[in-house]
Amino acid sequence: MLGVGLCSIAQTTSLIVAVAALAGPLALAIACAGPLAAATITSRWFVRRRGRAMGLVAVSTAAGGFVMTQVGAYLIVQHGWQTALTITGVGAATLIGCLALALIRSRPRDDQLIASGEIDDRDHAANESPNSDAWPTRRLLASRNFWLIAFGAGLLMASDQALMVSKIPYLLDLGIELQAASFLVACQSASATVGKLGIGFAADRVDLRSLFVFVAGAHLFVLAALIAAPGYWTLLTVFCVAGVAIGGVHPILTTLVAEAFGSSSYGYVYGRMSILLMTLSSTALYFIGSVHDRTGSYDIAFWVFGGLVFLCAVLILGVHLPSRSGPVQRPGDLERGKA
Repeated sequence: MLGVGLCSIAQTTSLIVAVAALAGPLALAIACAGPLAAATITSRWFVRRRGRAMGLVAVSTAAGGFVMTQVGAYLIVQHGWQTALTITGVGAATLIGCLALALIRSRPRDDQLIASGEIDDRDHAANESPNSDAWPTRRLLASRNFWLIAFGAGLLMASDQALMVSKIPYLLDLGIELQAASFLVACQSASATVGKLGIGFAADRVDLRSLFVFVAGAHLFVLAALIAAPGYWTLLTVFCVAGVAIGGVHPILTTLVAEAFGSSSYGYVYGRMSILLMTLSSTALYFIGSVHDRTGSYDIAFWVFGGLVFLCAVLILGVHLPSRSGPVQRPGDLERGKA
């Protein structure tokens, strides 16, 4: 689907066909072979080391975007954008297809999880396989955990994405030159990459709710610095230090969903949660842009985001997680009050 979508855009002169390719095969390709699919498979194969595995997946998607940006730019310069899209489509489809067929196994067997130490064979009979429970839509929407995680993590991710998009314009408003501003953002991106791994490893040992509060605190620290509008070197220090924590947002979210709903239901649950996550992110992007257009400053948006991030921490603290030594939560556990 990725190859069909990119090649269709490369060959067409119709805007309607290009839009159809984006909304059809390319959208399906991203859903079926993108971060959601990667995290879903990872949640099935890793239980004890799920946090670090999710951190590695988050790093790999960021690294892939960096590499393909450079590859795409080179191909466009050398061959033009249409040929570049065709080469990218055919090459990516071939590589992804071969890797998937040769290496990827959708679900592990119980004995494989036991042999790799992901689950304990002594507790296996009591715990059951991570590939057990399903969440019907009605039961999922009635789940307190679903809404707490969706709004808690969603509001934090929305603020994070709004800041990411607005950071360069904000720095330019402070009188910082474009090259220097780009370096600041690059430094935060680099520290966030380190944070994906560090927070991912910590997620296997620290309560996920407490870890989320720590990440939210780092985000508040950045917002406070942006409101104070300090000098260049202070901002560089803030971005480098806080970026390490902020980079852990996605690993914590994916691990939270897997812990709360079980690995077999991860794709189903996260796919539905993504609808709300994308809505919150789009709203935050529109809001921060509108605030700047009307006031000439981002300060009001930063204050609003600060309040929302504080709310995020409160919401996530209310999430009910099963004991890591016990079975994954079943759909009826909340109603019965079980751990």
